[in-house]
Amino acid sequence: MGNFPHICFVAPEAYPELTGDTSLKMVGGAQVQQCIIARALAKRGYKVSMICLDFGQPDDLIVDGIRVIKAFKQNAGIPVIRFLYPRMTTYWKSMKIANADIYYQRTSSFLTGLVSFFCRQTGKKMIFSVANDNDLIPGQQYIKYKRDKLIFEWGLNHADAVIVQSKRQKELSKQNYNIDSTFIRSCCEAASNKTGVDKQVDVLWVSTIRTFKKPEIFIELAQRMPEFRFRMIGGPENNNGDPFYGKIKEKADQLPNLEFIGFVPYAEIDKHFDAARLFVNTSEFEGFPNTFLQSWIRGIPTLSFFDPEAVLEGQQVNLVVKTIDELVLNIKELLGSSQKYVTLGKICKRYTEQFHSPEKIINEYSKIFAKLIR
Repeated sequence: MGNFPHICFVAPEAYPELTGDTSLKMVGGAQVQQCIIARALAKRGYKVSMICLDFGQPDDLIVDGIRVIKAFKQNAGIPVIRFLYPRMTTYWKSMKIANADIYYQRTSSFLTGLVSFFCRQTGKKMIFSVANDNDLIPGQQYIKYKRDKLIFEWGLNHADAVIVQSKRQKELSKQNYNIDSTFIRSCCEAASNKTGVDKQVDVLWVSTIRTFKKPEIFIELAQRMPEFRFRMIGGPENNNGDPFYGKIKEKADQLPNLEFIGFVPYAEIDKHFDAARLFVNTSEFEGFPNTFLQSWIRGIPTLSFFDPEAVLEGQQVNLVVKTIDELVLNIKELLGSSQKYVTLGKICKRYTEQFHSPEKIINEYSKIFAKLIR
């Protein structure tokens, strides 16, 4: 491995994305990014390990050159007590087993504090990577317990490096936590390069079905544009009978031009992007969605209410709208104008290839690693 440092990703739920296991109903943007980065680092020659929950995998599994260290089963332990055992104790043990030079953790969680404290106690280095704008807004983190929010903020303030995905996040890290973060764009895998794919879907929506993702707006779009074919993909926030998911599914199933698919494993999602003409994001807020990259690398234009700060030669890559009416007008215009559609699609693809390739992103990470271990 030369003089490359050993990087350990503390990514409990990333196992399905890393292995392509379609039997596990879990998927998340933070996990996808960590797997893409981990694979690219291993390919570059880095020693890479990843700490994942116990999904029944072997104790010491190697996937694409990445050593998978098994922690504990997702719901193991007695409520309240399990915060310490098996969670805290097993994560600590797993990090000791990894014995890495740098530990990488993504998205706001009590894990941020634990990994940071472990690194301070053992002389290692810790990188925290922001997954969502709300990670950097005090009190707005997607964390259930106040205890865990306090632990997260301690870890954030004691991380050796903080990586953000946008200029907006860089401003938030400085404004709210006085942290000088490093801007590194998200990493995009190559598309399948299939040609002649039948575009069976006019407008695609892919996300976990949560309230802040505003999936009801996508349903309204389908109601207002019966001439177009819509497809909605996403599983519930939890698998314990999520009532919001049930409500969205029930409404979607009533529309003949809206196909509600439900959960799709990451390993099987490509075919849905291949079949789409447009992609719409209806979220209130985001970090930098992988779904945009999955669309753009295929030349599929995207529309959203937030600005992902993607610009190529003065041209906005993503169409940003302020209202549902404006979203409807833009969808109709794009699907009705082959020239504008093709032009924007080419811009999307060129932008992604130029700024989000694994080679370019790993070069940026390598600079951070070199600074941390010099």
